[in-house]
Amino acid sequence: MKNFKGREIRQLCKALDISTQEFWQRLGVPYVNGRGYENGTPMPQYLQTLIAVAYGDNPDEAVAELRAGLKPPARAIPYELIPM
Repeated sequence: MKNFKGREIRQLCKALDISTQEFWQRLGVPYVNGRGYENGTPMPQYLQTLIAVAYGDNPDEAVAELRAGLKPPARAIPYELIPM
């Protein structure tokens, strides 16, 4: 899966004809954090995966990698303990 860097994010925004602020807003990331990622702050893997799924060239590959990394729960949660 591709890891996106700041310059690539800005190029992607230009191709989508949206501002970087709108880009981060669509992903639910505060703009100040997004600007940090654009300027070199390491981006969390979950966010890299989200960008790859939403905007990457091969979203199926990103989803497959995400699924491969998921672990089943150690045990089932009893229904009565699930908050409603």
